Amino acid sequence: MLQAADRLLLVTEALTSAGPSSSFLDPSDTAAASSSDLQLHHVLLPAAYLAAAAPISHVCVSGDGCDVAVAGRQGLAVYNRRQEKWRLFGDVTQVNICTRYTCL
Repeated sequence: MLQAADRLLLVTEALTSAGPSSSFLDPSDTAAASSSDLQLHHVLLPAAYLAAAAPISHVCVSGDGCDVAVAGRQGLAVYNRRQEKWRLFGDVTQVNICTRYTCL
């Protein structure tokens, strides 16, 4: 995974009949499979989150590769690769709870 100012670049292995597939790549994602060895998927960060949290300082991937968490100055955004959707904290209370747990 690569991090840019306004997007994430997810590097995944292309599917082949003989080779293993990356945990990032959903086997049902036939559009991502091609003749090259690696695929690059651009995932734009939500503009509303970037306005409040830029610059992005941390990016983390779940063990199964389905979820990608992004953290900046405040808050947290989580991208689900299967649903291709971002989840954002709804209010300041949720952000404060997360901050307390990460500081412990």
